Amino acid sequence: MIILFEDGSKFELKAWNKFNCKGNSYMSMLNGLEEKMRVSKPTKIRITNGSDYKSYTSIVEGDNLFYFQDILNSLDKINKRITK
Repeated sequence: MIILFEDGSKFELKAWNKFNCKGNSYMSMLNGLEEKMRVSKPTKIRITNGSDYKSYTSIVEGDNLFYFQDILNSLDKINKRITK
């Protein structure tokens, strides 16, 4: 998966799990991606199939621009409750 941000930067993520029939794919947010998602909005996301290299690109619009930021903010609130 490649995520392109509004400032022109991009992050490439690779799935670390093996193929499964359910279509689940697991990726880790490394090398500053989490911090980037907190301060910048994604504009496009491309997903490429690792077996035949077909890809799908989506333009991120509307409320979806804040999707990652909302998730990270929710996780922050949960973590604060857990540490208390």
